[in-house]
Amino acid sequence: MLQKLVGKLKPNPNEGSILIIKDSATIPDFSLLYSMFFNKAALYKSSHVILFEHTEEDFFKVNKGIIPYQVTVHECYHYQYMTKLQLQVKLQRIFCSFPAEEIIICFDSLNPWIQVASASSVIQTLCQLQNLPCSIEILAVIHTDLISESVNLQFSKIVGTTLCMDKKPSLDLDTSKLVCNGKSLKPSGKILFFIESFLVSTDFKLETKTCLSQSTTQISQQNEKNVASPPCIATFDISTKQEEILQKNLLVLPYTKMNESGSIIYEADYDDDLDYDDPDEDLEF
Repeated sequence: MLQKLVGKLKPNPNEGSILIIKDSATIPDFSLLYSMFFNKAALYKSSHVILFEHTEEDFFKVNKGIIPYQVTVHECYHYQYMTKLQLQVKLQRIFCSFPAEEIIICFDSLNPWIQVASASSVIQTLCQLQNLPCSIEILAVIHTDLISESVNLQFSKIVGTTLCMDKKPSLDLDTSKLVCNGKSLKPSGKILFFIESFLVSTDFKLETKTCLSQSTTQISQQNEKNVASPPCIATFDISTKQEEILQKNLLVLPYTKMNESGSIIYEADYDDDLDYDDPDEDLEF
């Protein structure tokens, strides 16, 4: 699947695509990000790298000799000396400089941006980038050990593909390779889960091995009945699983009794004061 993602065609016009690579800040690894970026950059008319954690000199030093000529590097690694407004202004100037054509954007890390601004502000800006009048693809790294679970979930809602890096594989894999746990949302609504080990060569070519691949349908019971569900505005998952719906339907409350006709009869307790003439008597209206 990683090989397919590297060679994946550009999104359709007026559509955006976001790919997030999740790793640990203690042991970061940018080889997969650079591999995907440099292999996909050839598909685009304009390629841009926004650096938060690396200097421009370090970036070119690491990737010397393999950077396509059309790559433009933007530095934001002095973010710690900026206010939220200053950083937003700087990023807006960078984004406004993008040509109205097919572009790919690479963020070496979103954590500094989240630190200075906020997760909701970053997500809003990424969504605005996807709405640019051109074909655009965004690649970024997030250090998950530096963000909360609620922030992690917020990003999961806007991302098409998530790749989680694993330094300690639980499967019987080649220990010389890194392991990636991936989740990719297809246009059909299906989600593909996969686990692959990979190795990135010096010229950023990928060598992969598929360990597990499983596809599941992202269609809820309401969607199957063509009932539109409201958009989720919470920072946590409030949807109901099919097993939970089944358990709820099987539950019989202790203060009710169902007769043969299917209606519900309320059995009053000894201390209940059922006054049908004035049901709100106890409220002292």
